[in-house]
Formats: sequence, structure tokens, C-alpha cells
Amino acid sequence: MKIALIFLVLSVLSEQAIADRSVCGNPPPDQFREENNETIKGDVEGKANLLFRFVGQSELSGKIEATRKEIFAKYPDANKAYMDRYLVYMFCTLIFDPKNEQSTEQKLKALREFKLDQKPNDNSSIYPEDRWKSTVLQEIKLGLNKDHVHGLIGLPKVKVKLGKSYPDQFQSIILERYEDENGEVQILYDNDDVLVGLEIKHFADENSQIIKSSFLKYRILTGEKEWELGKSTFSDLENSPIFATEDDFRKSACHIEKHYFGKPGGYSDYYFSVWLTGDSGNSKKPELRVPNSLLVVNSAKVCNEKNTENITDNINSCDDLLLRLTCTWGEDFTG
Repeated sequence: MKIALIFLVLSVLSEQAIADRSVCGNPPPDQFREENNETIKGDVEGKANLLFRFVGQSELSGKIEATRKEIFAKYPDANKAYMDRYLVYMFCTLIFDPKNEQSTEQKLKALREFKLDQKPNDNSSIYPEDRWKSTVLQEIKLGLNKDHVHGLIGLPKVKVKLGKSYPDQFQSIILERYEDENGEVQILYDNDDVLVGLEIKHFADENSQIIKSSFLKYRILTGEKEWELGKSTFSDLENSPIFATEDDFRKSACHIEKHYFGKPGGYSDYYFSVWLTGDSGNSKKPELRVPNSLLVVNSAKVCNEKNTENITDNINSCDDLLLRLTCTWGEDFTG
């Protein structure tokens, strides 16, 4: 049986970060503790304690590199990225233990050693190409730092400057895309590398049937109930849409709804879409009740103020482009 290790986060932290263990993320979930991972978990914890002894010393970086190589070689069948997340987490909790009297600057410098030690040619092991296809996708939320996201789901296949492509509609927004034949995940970052938009799309097969990929599940709160992409319907949404429309862009034609759920939805805008035809223009319609695409976005951070008008007022608005981003393939949208 494959060993399931936890996903943990190493964010790029500021000098003003609160100097407590809250910056280290969540502890291992129950599943991690219940499965037969005690040997690896104990070994990684021991390595973190050993590294902690070198905090503030010039040898730390070399020790980090040697430790990574050692645990990866010792457990070749385990997911290297997951082990690395756990090593970072344990090291972080030791650094931010209240008994540690080092300065915040020293603590953050030690954490950054982990990032500096991740060489570009190590991306295949630290950031495996298909790592985005996992249940950790549910942890991706607006407001996260880009390095935080890369630590969770790896590096993207595609990066596009939307602000350059659509300067009148978008601010300085970077789009990063993860994709395969079943679907895609597109993430929007602002100029400060903060996540301000998340789009998840299930593709359709040659018969125009939506491929409900298990790794593209994503759940949101729309009120008192939970709504799940690829499973829940338009009618399951707990309020009326701000507007509903049918739109086409290049290869795709879609039914799209825009919703706002207030506090339960994190005060973000939500776009839900389903293809009116298959992704290749097949005339056979998919199941229209179940959206195959969801975009969650902080419009105030993405759109230029002069282009925040509703699509019903301005078809060239930022809102119109967000509809199209939700509807069509990412490759068609970015060109």
C-alpha cells in the first residue's frame, strides 16, 4: 500500500510575521497518524530536531541538503514532496517553539534556507508534475502566497501575463495553469504574488459528456450547505444569480451564472459554467444541470476599476472576460 503523507506549507514569510507556531500551517491530519507511517514520521521528526541544532550556523544549508538526500534515498517508494512538507513543518514548529529565544529574523532566515536549498533541477522530486491532481486542491484558497501554493500543488505548466494581454480590463495579473486531458486548474496572482482567482474545469469527452475527474473535486460554502463541483447542480446554489447568460468564445459556448454568497463565500465573486456543446463544438449537449467549471475571484484585485461594469452593460468589461475564462479552455482564452 502506498504511504500517504501529509501536505504541509512553507510560505515566504515577512519580517513582521507573528512569531508563533501558527505560521507553520496545520498539524498532520488524523489520516496521517492512523496509517502505517510511524517509521517515516519518526525519522523525519528526528532529522528536524537535528537540523534545529544548526540554526544560526553556516552549516545549516549543507545539513538541509544532506538530510533531504538521506531521507529520499532511505524511503524511495514514499512521495518525496510530502516528506519534504513534513520535514519543513516539524522544523518550523521547533523554530517557533516559545522556548526558542532566537529573534524572528533569525527564525525566518532559517526557514528560508529550505527554499534556497530547493535547486531548480530538483523540481521533479520536490514539485512532481502531477502533484496538482490531488485532494490538496481543496486547500487552495484566495489570499494565499504563490510560494505557498507551489508548495502544495507544484509548479505550473503555463504562465501568462493577463495584465499585458488585456491591459484595459485586468490589473497586473499573472495566470498559472495546470492541465491534462481531463481538466485544468488556473490560478490568478496579483502583483504581490497573492492568489486572487481560482478556476477549476472538468473537460468533456468526444461524446460531449463531462469527465468528472475525482482529482478535480472542489467544495465551497454557498450558505448553510456545501456545494461540490462536478456533482452539485445550478439549482443547489442557495441564492439567485446576479445574472445568468449564454456566451460563446472561440471553441466554446456556455451557460454561465455569476453568484455572490457574502460571508459564507468569503466575499468573493463566483462564476459557474457548463458547456452548451462539447469542447470541440459537438452539437450534442452535456448535462446542463451540473456545472463543469467554477471560478472564484476577488474582482476588486483583478479588474481595473473602470472595467468592473456588469456584462449586461459592457460586453468588453473585465466581467465579460471572467465569464469567458470560466467558459472556455485556458489555452483558448490565453491564446
